[in-house]
This record gives sequence, structure tokens and C-alpha cells, in this order.
Amino acid sequence: MHLDKDGDEIVSQSHPLGETLTELSGDVIRRIRLRERICMHILSGRVEEATACLNEHFPTVLDESLEDEADKAFSDDATPDQVQYRTTTTNPVHLALNLRILAFIEGCRTIPLIYPSLDPGSAVRSSPTHSCSPSKRDPLEEDSHQTQLLIRAQKLYAHVNSLRKPADRAIYQRELTNIGGLLAYKVPERSPIAKYLSQERRERVAEQINCAILHSMNLPAVSYIELGVRYTHCLWSALHTEKAKLPPISRWPAGVSLPPGPSSQSSAGSEKEPLEVPPFDLQRFLNTKT
Repeated sequence: MHLDKDGDEIVSQSHPLGETLTELSGDVIRRIRLRERICMHILSGRVEEATACLNEHFPTVLDESLEDEADKAFSDDATPDQVQYRTTTTNPVHLALNLRILAFIEGCRTIPLIYPSLDPGSAVRSSPTHSCSPSKRDPLEEDSHQTQLLIRAQKLYAHVNSLRKPADRAIYQRELTNIGGLLAYKVPERSPIAKYLSQERRERVAEQINCAILHSMNLPAVSYIELGVRYTHCLWSALHTEKAKLPPISRWPAGVSLPPGPSSQSSAGSEKEPLEVPPFDLQRFLNTKT
């Protein structure tokens, strides 16, 4: 199993487990670089650049004419054995709207938000479109900027009101009501609703777009290693909650041991007093492997 720089599993259509690094084609590497560039744009607040790159290299991701196909792919009547992740979406209408909302938020920003790049010696700075210091802003420039933001907000409301599903309209109308409050403050970063300007907001959109790109290329949005970790954590947590007992050590397959933890240091495998299933601590597990 091989992972790219984003931590996603590299999978080819010819082989479900992917190719070796030496077998990766130039096209595969190019798409990895493009995904990295798009994510970097979003994480740095450059939403227009990310959107332009998406439309040029992955046009189906934001193609709103494909909304019906996206809804079918993530329909509510999916079979129980299909793993669904409601925290993300492949609906191009939702993706485009999420990018527009993030662009509006970035337009309201007055204090740069620095995003640390992969290079430890450099960082990417998100620059507001107008001066950061309220005392140094030109009044005419400030009025013009506020007018532009109001026009963008009106367009966002119009776009939301055109959504076909009432549930979607209700969700996005609440969202616009919340972020619209940014216009009421000269320095929204120091306001009670400053949370909408956080880096976490960018990260959620970047992850959503990255998953949608992978889906458009028929690649798993969640890597197999992440699925395995989620499954293991869920299984061990359920067994621990139910106070399930471990079988005697004589019945354990060769090479099997308990996950790292306090109980693994005690009388593991005692035939007279079987231990309860311990919780699974991923961080402790990873630390013991290094």
C-alpha cells in the first residue's frame, strides 16, 4: 500500500491495491500535484485560484449539471453494506456554494491568516483585499469594498434560494445568516463571530474538495488504512463498553497480543481470570511501532 503526500492511498484502475512508486505514471503524479496545489490554495484563503484550477483540471467536480448523478451516488436508500460519509459531499452544487461562501468569508477578512506550508522555512500568508489597520483605511476604498461584499452576499442568497431541496435551502440560509454578521464589524476577527474566519473552516472545505476530486476519478475518498483504523477503533470500543471478556491465552492465534495499554502489562492470558477487552489507543499503538 502506497500513500501520496496527502496521506491518501494511491489506487490504479488496473490493480485495486495500487501501483508501486516506480510504476506511477506521469499523469498520476501530475494529478497528485494538482490536488496538492488546490488544497494549498484553499488552506491559504485563495479560493478564486482554487476554483479556477478545479475548473481547468477537474471540471466535473463543480459541474452543476451533474447534481442528479451526485445525489444518486449518495442516496438515502443506499444498501446497509455501503459505507456512507455524511460529513462530505460530491454534489457539485453544494461544493460550488461552499467555495463561494468561503470566498465571501475571505473577503471579509481584515487581518492576515498565515498558513504554514509543507516547507518549514516558509509560510503562506492570506492577504486581505484592503488594509489591515482600521485607522489607515481610505474611507472611499472601504465603502467600495463593503459595497462589493454586499453584492456578493446578495448573490449568495439568490443562489441559496434557487436550491431545489427545501432542506438544503434551510441549512444554507442559516449559514448565510450567521456569516452575514461579519459585515457588521470593521475588524470581524475581534468580533463574537470570529470563529467563521478560523483556519479550521478552510481545512473542512479543502478536505471536502479533495474527497470530491478523488471521487470524480473513481478513487476511494477515504483510504483503506483509514477505514481499517476506524473499524478497529469502533470494534474495540464497542467490546470494551460491553465489558467483553478475552479468551484464554491458550486459544490466541500465534503472534497475537493485546493493544498497548495498562492491561497488556498485567496478567494477560490468565486462565482463571480472563481480562476484559481494553480500549484501543491509536496514538499509543503508533508510538510502540516507532
